[in-house]
Amino acid sequence: METEFPSASETKSLPAPPIYAVMAGEINQFTLHRLFHVITTAAQNDGRAVHLLLQSTGGAPQDGVALYNFLKGFPIATTVYNVGTVSSAATTGYLGAPIRIASKYASFMIHRPYASPQFLNPERMQAQLAGLVIDDDRTEAIMRAETKIPAERWETHKSADLWLTAQEAKDFGLVTEIAEFAPPARSLVLNVLPG
Repeated sequence: METEFPSASETKSLPAPPIYAVMAGEINQFTLHRLFHVITTAAQNDGRAVHLLLQSTGGAPQDGVALYNFLKGFPIATTVYNVGTVSSAATTGYLGAPIRIASKYASFMIHRPYASPQFLNPERMQAQLAGLVIDDDRTEAIMRAETKIPAERWETHKSADLWLTAQEAKDFGLVTEIAEFAPPARSLVLNVLPG
């Protein structure tokens, strides 16, 4: 029996392999720049799907909102994975992806934004408070729009860090599936923050 190979026209119609990337670090302007670069490069390369492993203990709420909005409106399928912990601003950003996967032993943490009043005069403190209220309102609006966290857990969120297991996060709609980040053998895996 002869092996049949696809013709040149058939090979051109095959979907491009996905791009796999890993990012472990704080959510800030630098990491957003790197994430945006990796994901938009995937779009330019034949509209490849992106699989992003995200490990982050948080960062700036504004940057978490920016990542959420970017992923929410991005036209290429993006899957984000939590293999350890995704916290704070990273959780906000994570919610922007249409497919959100967590490892069985992953955890999530959300809390209200906070800032240190150290070295602030009264005017700057008022301005900082206004910014905190904006960040608090918009991150909570995203959480409420994208999840079904029960009222009693929101009570915890008002005054303390709210921790969720992967299963709780799935039950509450934060995660779409519990599975592992497992790129196929010989896949190219990019490091968003090369050392």
